[in-house]
Formats: sequence, C-alpha cells, structure tokens
Amino acid sequence: MLIFRDLDQNCSKKHIFKLIRKMQRQLINFGKDANYVSFVVGPFPTLFLETRKRGLQVDIEFAMWGDSFEEAMARFDEVVGLMERTIVECDKNGMHRKPIKSGI
Repeated sequence: MLIFRDLDQNCSKKHIFKLIRKMQRQLINFGKDANYVSFVVGPFPTLFLETRKRGLQVDIEFAMWGDSFEEAMARFDEVVGLMERTIVECDKNGMHRKPIKSGI
C-alpha cells in the first residue's frame, strides 16, 4: 500500500485517483514485456488517526504464476522491479507535494 506523506492528500479522492491512474499506466508501460505477472491497483478506505479523517490508500496487489511453484516464485524479482520502477516514476513526475511512503 502507498500513501502520501501529506496526509491531507490521502483524503482527496482527486489526488488518490490521479495517482492510481498514473500507476496503472506505468505498470502497463513497464510491464509490456512481462509474462505471467499481473497487477491490480485501486483505492483502499482508511481512517487516518493522526488527522481523524477518512481517506484512501493506494492498494497494489499482484499475481505471478508458472507451471510450478519455483517457476512462479522466479518471477518475484520482476514483480518487485516493476512496482519499484512505477513508484519511482510517479515520484519523479511530481504526483504529490511530498515524497510518498511505500509499504514495500
């Protein structure tokens, strides 16, 4: 899951959905040569105790598969690499006022 460091941005659907769309586009772009890997990026409702406001986190789920457990797990580095490239690209392109935190 990802959140903005500026917690008020997490309470703005506009900011969250802009980030989600950007991440989806980047994952498609970066992952065009990836095989047997998939991602779901979407909003996850959250209560931010520090601000006492309801907002959203960006949830990133992934799947990887193969003909065996070992073959599927061999794709884990590719999954992490695609997520990292996507997050770095979104961070670099100013999708926020302050750098985003990552649960990765």
